Amino acid sequence: KRIQRINLKEKIYKIFFKEHEKQILIITEALTTNATIKEESRKIVKERLQLIVNEIFGDEVELFAFGSFITKLVTPFSDIDLGLRVSDSSRNLPQSNIEMLKIFASSLEKHDFVEKVNPVLTASIPVVKIEANSFTPFRDTKCSSSTQKIKCDVIINSDDIFKNEHTSTRTTNYIVDAKTRFPSFFHNVLIIKYMLNCLDMASSYRGGLNSYGLCLIYIAFLKTNSLENEPNFGFCFERFLAFLSKFDWINLGIFISPHSKCVISRSWFQGNDFGQLIVIDPTDFSQKNVTS
Repeated sequence: KRIQRINLKEKIYKIFFKEHEKQILIITEALTTNATIKEESRKIVKERLQLIVNEIFGDEVELFAFGSFITKLVTPFSDIDLGLRVSDSSRNLPQSNIEMLKIFASSLEKHDFVEKVNPVLTASIPVVKIEANSFTPFRDTKCSSSTQKIKCDVIINSDDIFKNEHTSTRTTNYIVDAKTRFPSFFHNVLIIKYMLNCLDMASSYRGGLNSYGLCLIYIAFLKTNSLENEPNFGFCFERFLAFLSKFDWINLGIFISPHSKCVISRSWFQGNDFGQLIVIDPTDFSQKNVTS
């Protein structure tokens, strides 16, 4: 009888959160519609940047997309994450990644559709930040039907020493797989990512939580609470907020591993900084903290 009462309570609880689910669906559908409108402009800008890359470096360098451009976890604040993939056989390219990015940034300033260029070369991962307008003509390439300001972050990707795969590609594939496996993942991660953006708390550089870190925490929450197959994302949304509010970030960290629990003691991590969250990248053999 006690089990029956618990099951009944759980059932009523889920029905109650169907209303939450409807509200979440309204917001995520609006975000998805906005992303669809901008998708053509994003593709136009990426294709133009690829042409510029080919002019500078030839066919030895490929410009590829990763992150939200692939996972579709796109908000109005999202940049296009792009990487320069260097061919193993390349011989005539600059020796350092920094020099390559300097040359790339300098070349971008010559083109009218690129409105802002900001090389941030002292960051732990050097990046060229770009703001481009797909409506501004560029040679004989297609233009968008209206002004669309598209922001891009361009980095240089190096192969992992353990695995012949770029880190950015590996993490992107991990999130695409999570979207497929967990019914509540896409809607709840997208809306919480949007909330963090609105509160200016979505950048780890400024003390916030980046998109990949959010994804890993949500997966850990699902696994810890055996909600991997729960389809009611309104129910999961409320549970996730409760999980975040009660989590002991001072003493615990997140590490999704097939050989251990998803939540483990902070003392297990070597050299951890107690001033930040601990969320370990499960795709990285070096156990990198994605929030640093």
